[in-house]
Amino acid sequence: MNSNQKRFIANGALWAAYEGFTAAFLSAFALALGASNTVIGILCAMAPIAGILGQIPGTKLIEYFGRKKVYVILSSISRLLWILIILTPYYFKEHPLFVVVGIYFLIRFVEYTTDPAWATTAADIIPAKTRGKIFGTRNIFLVTGLTISSVLGAIYLDIFPKNTTYGFTSMFAVGIIFGIMSILQFARIKPPHYSDHKHHCIKEFFTQKKVRPFISIIFFFNFASAIASPLFTVYILKTLGLSYTIFIGTVVISSLMKIISNRHLGKLTDRYGDKPVAVLSIIGTALVPLLYLFITPKTLWILIPAQIISGIAWAGADISLFNLLLDFTEPKKRAVQISNYIMITSIPMIFAPIIGGILADNIHYFILSGIPFVFFVSTILRFVSAWFMMQIKEPRAQKEYKLWFVFKRAVAVHPEKYAETFVTTISRKVRDGFN
Repeated sequence: MNSNQKRFIANGALWAAYEGFTAAFLSAFALALGASNTVIGILCAMAPIAGILGQIPGTKLIEYFGRKKVYVILSSISRLLWILIILTPYYFKEHPLFVVVGIYFLIRFVEYTTDPAWATTAADIIPAKTRGKIFGTRNIFLVTGLTISSVLGAIYLDIFPKNTTYGFTSMFAVGIIFGIMSILQFARIKPPHYSDHKHHCIKEFFTQKKVRPFISIIFFFNFASAIASPLFTVYILKTLGLSYTIFIGTVVISSLMKIISNRHLGKLTDRYGDKPVAVLSIIGTALVPLLYLFITPKTLWILIPAQIISGIAWAGADISLFNLLLDFTEPKKRAVQISNYIMITSIPMIFAPIIGGILADNIHYFILSGIPFVFFVSTILRFVSAWFMMQIKEPRAQKEYKLWFVFKRAVAVHPEKYAETFVTTISRKVRDGFN
């Protein structure tokens, strides 16, 4: 692993800490300000709206100013905008939720304009043949940073009364510091010259046929996920009435499973292809809202297997779906194709959380009502997404492997092999240190 890749990994770990101290608790912050399920859905819709609007400006900016400059300047602005959210409970007391939603949109809009710069840099500094392994390693550090910051944040918040915002605002300030540190790591990366120097017309952002089939599948999967995703926090904190510490405890379980499984799943994508891992991972994500249907104050233990499955499934989905995106994009058109992908696949993430919030607030006449009804709908749609993913052709592996074959390799974890690898690695480091 070269210095560029190490800095790329460090950037991810520090960004995760920034995210863990800020956006990870934004829904809880909104609840403390009196937000309803519908408002939570609107808040969660701000990120995908910003994602859509930020792609074309982001791609055009790197045509004129270069990737590193675009990322560093705009990321710095987005981190510093959190200062306005910190000030909201003290200076915007009449309509705090309106202000939080608006500022959060600005934060994400500025941040998402850096996506083309970040993604094309990642593609250029990471070889295709080791993509799964390196992204798996990066995700381990990313999840670790997010887990540690979230745990510390939850413990800190429980010091304060649940409906106050003092803990949130001081914690957000810490998050800003980690956000700036992550930018400094990216600034030290020395990427190769960007091959796409052509100035693209606006039409090109909407006519990229090569990635269209994959985009259609992710469009549907994002709707299936986003309709329920913001309601897990509401269900745990509001419906079940659990503390911030217990809530983050469930997140930690999921995060630990991500840490444990990321590298293993990354190697699977390198060996057997991205498609089978993506299909199995999407099926795994469908099991999570299904298990939540059975969680009540008397069956809280089900949270544990639900979060274990969630961690493993989303680790596989994060690696395989991003790899597939890079597989289906062309190096000379990657920025515009990735922008096209993000703009379209972000659309369901705008209205799906709002639809989920409205359904949770208004469905009261079925066997399943409220949030459990939304969990059921999300389960069905996620299974359908897995079926759609099965229809695409595997782009990276030399042959198509059957799902059952890949699944058996995914669960065939041999602790003694990991122990042997660990001892061998340590021995090599010691030997190299003396030579």
